[in-house]
Amino acid sequence: MKRKFSLLGGILISLPVIAVSCNNTQNQTNNNGKNKSNEIAVLKVWNENFKDKLNSAQSYEIILNKLIKLLNGNKDLKISLANQNDLKKRFSKDIEAKLTQKLALKVNNNDLLLEAGKVAYGQQATKYKDPKTGEIKETLEKDLSKLKEFQNVKEITQIGFYDDEWNNYLTKHGVKYNYIQMVKLPKSVNKVPSVLPEEITALIEVFRGNTNAKIEGIEAWNTKNIMNTKGLFSYTQLFDGNISKWDVSSVTNMHDMFNGAKSFNQDISKWQTKSLKYLYRTFSRAEKFNQDISNWDVSNVARFSRVLYGAKSFNQDLSKWDINITRLAKFPGDKTGYDDWNKKTLIENEKSKWPLNLQNVKVSIGNK
Repeated sequence: MKRKFSLLGGILISLPVIAVSCNNTQNQTNNNGKNKSNEIAVLKVWNENFKDKLNSAQSYEIILNKLIKLLNGNKDLKISLANQNDLKKRFSKDIEAKLTQKLALKVNNNDLLLEAGKVAYGQQATKYKDPKTGEIKETLEKDLSKLKEFQNVKEITQIGFYDDEWNNYLTKHGVKYNYIQMVKLPKSVNKVPSVLPEEITALIEVFRGNTNAKIEGIEAWNTKNIMNTKGLFSYTQLFDGNISKWDVSSVTNMHDMFNGAKSFNQDISKWQTKSLKYLYRTFSRAEKFNQDISNWDVSNVARFSRVLYGAKSFNQDLSKWDINITRLAKFPGDKTGYDDWNKKTLIENEKSKWPLNLQNVKVSIGNK
């Protein structure tokens, strides 16, 4: 009898272990089922709204945000890119779907690949108000600044942009970079939409030579995706618009941004410039500019040439600037002063070579 009781006890003791094992198996089955259900939900939305409907101007970040928005009703879903470094990447134009491009996601920590299918050329027409008739018209022209038919246009009602397909001013310098460029506008334009399309990454020469003191709408632009502002306000005789709230944290190139902007003197002291690499001629001949830019982060800047050349009014303290480079040709702008600088001569007393109007500017120069 004692033997039977012992056997029975052994069975009783082992039952909870068996129960836990069964529960784990059941939970795993449930999780697998839920994961499969989630994948099906994502695939359904993707195939209905994205596959064969994408274009080359949309970044992965834009696509992901739209996908998440469409799936907003499903609280069980947590979606992200498989590689967070891919946020700014875009699909290449692929009208016939020959490239088999895919978007790699994490759906509740599980990998999921989504086929892009056909990818159209990324562009958006510019819409404008006809100055004679008041009629809203549109065009796919990429540069309206030199065409006679647009020379008196004052109001833009839709901002145009296009995928430059690696063909821009950098090409002739042997550098390849792909931007989504905003269409260059007529010099007469004084009003634009207050919402800048999120696809745009470059504002190269958009307002070059603009004839107005103010351009209504640009003060509210969200510029967080902008990487290149080369020549944006160059040769604007009257422009002095408030762009103090612009987010320039992604801008790497301000080459010629205010070159020849003779009236510009707005407060841009709070601009976050951690990504800046090129300040070539940025404020060259900006005759009235005299704002505090001492807190700008210029530690990554590789080229300062002529940054303040001909900036007659500038007299600010730049002693906080961390200039960690070996070449400062014509900084801040005199003809010969800094052409031959090297690490041994990057010292403050070299400012005696600056033009008279800049000799009172304080700059701390060194290398780490």
